[in-house]
Amino acid sequence: MTAHDDHNHSHGSDTKAAFLGLIIGAIVIFAILRTIVALTHEHYVHEQPAATATK
Repeated sequence: MTAHDDHNHSHGSDTKAAFLGLIIGAIVIFAILRTIVALTHEHYVHEQPAATATK
């Protein structure tokens, strides 16, 4: 028997937690990016487009 045989166990719960973390992380990153875009849009909504400002 080797030392590796002692650590032979199922990773089912680890896989579930990893996928859950991946999904939640993606949702959180999307929400942060969406907030940044919305705030930036609100900040520059009164600005004219560059093409019309230079005429």
